[in-house]
Amino acid sequence: MPPRGTIVRAARREILGRDADLAQALTAVFNRTAEGREGPQQGLRHLHIGAQGTMNLVFVAATGLVLGVVDGHMDTAMSQTVRNQVARVCGRDRTDTVTVDVTDSDVTEVP
Repeated sequence: MPPRGTIVRAARREILGRDADLAQALTAVFNRTAEGREGPQQGLRHLHIGAQGTMNLVFVAATGLVLGVVDGHMDTAMSQTVRNQVARVCGRDRTDTVTVDVTDSDVTEVP
């Protein structure tokens, strides 16, 4: 059975599709092997997508719920553009979710 997990509905456009690096990051979150880095808020973590820290998968540490992707380096000196993305991703409705499967490089919504 492929790794299966939950994402917020608002993140579907960012998450669904074919991307090997994103699929690898999602697999780690869904299998609970992703440690990630603390932040951007209390109880949240972010995991670098691929080898660089410029694309980040933001998720709830306690549950593995994926909130979305932030395109930009996340630290205390991040640009206003990245801060705005962080606020948008972290403010998403965490009760409106969909289930996704990860198969190889593909991320698909479970009907």
